[in-house]
Amino acid sequence: MGQRSLSTNHPSSEANVDDVERRFRSLADAIPHIVYTGTPDGAVDYVSQRLETYTGLDFAQVEGWNWTSTMHPDDVQRAIETWNDARANGSEYEVEVRIKRISDGTYRWHLDRASPLKDAKGNVVKWVGTVTDIEDRKRALAAAERANRAKSDFLSSMSHELRSPLNAILGFAQLMASESPPPTSSQQASIDQILRAGWHLLELINDVLDLAKIEAGQVAISPEPVSLGDVLRECESIIVTQARQRGIRVTFPQIEPPCHVRADRTRVKQVLINLLSNAIKYNRPSGAVEVDCSTPVPGRVHVSVSDTGPGLSREQLGRLFQPFNRLGQEAGAEEGTGIGLVVAKRLMELMGGGIGVDSTLEKGSVFWIELDAAPAPEMAATLAAPPATPARGATGDDAAEAPVHTVLYIEDNP
Repeated sequence: MGQRSLSTNHPSSEANVDDVERRFRSLADAIPHIVYTGTPDGAVDYVSQRLETYTGLDFAQVEGWNWTSTMHPDDVQRAIETWNDARANGSEYEVEVRIKRISDGTYRWHLDRASPLKDAKGNVVKWVGTVTDIEDRKRALAAAERANRAKSDFLSSMSHELRSPLNAILGFAQLMASESPPPTSSQQASIDQILRAGWHLLELINDVLDLAKIEAGQVAISPEPVSLGDVLRECESIIVTQARQRGIRVTFPQIEPPCHVRADRTRVKQVLINLLSNAIKYNRPSGAVEVDCSTPVPGRVHVSVSDTGPGLSREQLGRLFQPFNRLGQEAGAEEGTGIGLVVAKRLMELMGGGIGVDSTLEKGSVFWIELDAAPAPEMAATLAAPPATPARGATGDDAAEAPVHTVLYIEDNP
């Protein structure tokens, strides 16, 4: 129920007012919710019959500020604080509280909402609210969340179990390919087929595992200043073979001066490779892919990947980031699961960024990501480090003779 203005400029007869009042109360008593009104200072001055039917309390027992007597003791303070904030600001009031049902003595969750009615000057003259039973909805939501967690746990466990034997298959296939004497051409063709199928299956398993980890909140993001130029060059070296095999021309921007974004280096590269791979796979023959970088607003970096493919319809755009939805490509020649873009979207959200697409049928699509700009690591270190202060009594010779220590650094995602 939104805010409404109450005009006081049009006089009405007492009979008309009484008629409106009767209609309002009849309507309020007919709907399956508790309906109430309050004075400008928040005191309840009317409650529908549904309150007594549900709680066993009549109006006299909740009049004024006694309405909290219907609530679970643990919810009272939160409800009062929310109500006071709404009254002070003349804004919408909304809170979830537990209310005791007289028929079985159980507390059930309800959504308590109220809207201010204002006069022409913007002053609150009345509050109108409803209390709705949402217990079944909350239980259904909790059950859905439990089922989703169980699904994520299953996918994670299944992916781990599949990856272990698959690594053995790939490892032995690579050993066979490197044997001396080398395999015959027929044997090599069979080995290549094993490797292609194995790597493709491993990629799918990794996508499923990523999605399961993200949904379970188990993905750790390590934001740091990342050189966008370096990441794009790494992406170019990875996708150049795929593009050449399909006859797709891919162009990358020359980023000068160096541009840094705040992101997890491994994850932002994963997102960009996914966008580039899709742009190549779903392009037209001899098509083109163009990568661009810009700063549409200060402090924000925009990277786009445009293609010359068939484009996406409005209906397809609405289903684009749904898990396992391949937008009708299930019977096509391109393999996939419909997970990559979902993972990319979740990763961008975890990094505080955004992802989106603009597309026109028969003209192609432009997928883009946005991230916060970051100072170069050298600049950040200079800004963060305090000026060096020599130790008391130390000389230049003393500093030169200071002990040298070795630090071992191990990177698991080079």
